Amino acid sequence: MTTLWADLETFSTRDIMNGPHQYAEDCEVLLFGYAIDDGPAKVWDVTTGERMPFELACVLAAAQMNAPDVNTVWHNGANFDVPVLRKAKNLHVDIPFERVDDCMVKAYSHGLPGSLGALSEIYGLDVDKAKDKDGRRLVLKFCKPDSKGNVRNRTTDPEDWARFVNYCRLDVEAMRVIYKKLPSWNWGPRDRAQFVIDQRINNRGVRMDLDLARAAIALADKLKAENAKRTQDLTNGEVGSATQRDALLAHILQQYGVSLPDLTKSTIERRLNDENLPEVVKELLRV
Repeated sequence: MTTLWADLETFSTRDIMNGPHQYAEDCEVLLFGYAIDDGPAKVWDVTTGERMPFELACVLAAAQMNAPDVNTVWHNGANFDVPVLRKAKNLHVDIPFERVDDCMVKAYSHGLPGSLGALSEIYGLDVDKAKDKDGRRLVLKFCKPDSKGNVRNRTTDPEDWARFVNYCRLDVEAMRVIYKKLPSWNWGPRDRAQFVIDQRINNRGVRMDLDLARAAIALADKLKAENAKRTQDLTNGEVGSATQRDALLAHILQQYGVSLPDLTKSTIERRLNDENLPEVVKELLRV
């Protein structure tokens, strides 16, 4: 069995908080950190324009063909690296989930924290194999535009870029050591099979009628505007919309002497059945 230990550093103008699939729509791979079996950890700097190292290309080709004697291990790779590799603008690699193993998921399956830094501390990794403490600064610097939209890269700050490359290499080393130290009783063939199914479901997503969704949004906006106009007419412009709860309650009390505790559904339904309530107040409550 050949094992590829891998980690990506990427750049995107999209916010990762919106999920890896949207993030990947405008994503480039900057660094591809890797190690094969127990070999040294290396980093392919994709930004140099150099071709993918032959040894890496061979393992990835076998993985893409779903070769049963090849396995790739990532840290949070199932939820990030693998989906990103499928869509990145400068590198397209489609690895089936049968050939994907995830150090973070394995840690979670045994009740351990997911972060590589926390796991490094738990397992007492040597300083040179621990997650680089300066890593977050480098990721923020090189993996997204700054507040002014500027992009920093290997040419704008070569010294920090060298640190960034080493940070990627250290991640691969730390992940390999940690993965081997993690327990495996909750990560057998059956668990891996469930993991594969779960990732297929996540990547397939759900079908959505976009035309219906857009029509519903448009209809809601139209009705909201109509109700706001009706509220303004009924209150002689004192209340801008029916969603301005405090202003509406104050207007009803001042103009009609009706005190309402709130505008919850139950309150509105109860007062609409009140025969003594002025019709204009009932209309405001309906709006």
